[in-house]
Amino acid sequence: TMAPEQFGKAVSVGEMALGAALLTPFVSPLVAGAALAAFSGGLLQTYRKTPGMTRDDGVRPTQDGLSLAKDVWMFATGLALVLDGLIDDAKGAAKSTKKATRKKAKAFKKALPV
Repeated sequence: TMAPEQFGKAVSVGEMALGAALLTPFVSPLVAGAALAAFSGGLLQTYRKTPGMTRDDGVRPTQDGLSLAKDVWMFATGLALVLDGLIDDAKGAAKSTKKATRKKAKAFKKALPV
């Protein structure tokens, strides 16, 4: 097990590193979103497993659990970034395939005897 002070420091260092990665332009949305979803998923797991954070139904937060329950928004943002990255990658692949096809068609037309 980890001491509460160590856990708090580890979470804050992780949050700062993740925030820096989200702000840097060379980190793709796919990677940043996956990291954000993983980080917030870990926090949500902590919320779910810590006694006294949820009501008897195991989902709705108690007053003590509100601070952790809000991390579901961070998880949803991470998933949205992952989807954005996947869509952008698919668009880029389609565009490069279309460009390569045009180039080959042009070369093929030049090679045909007139």
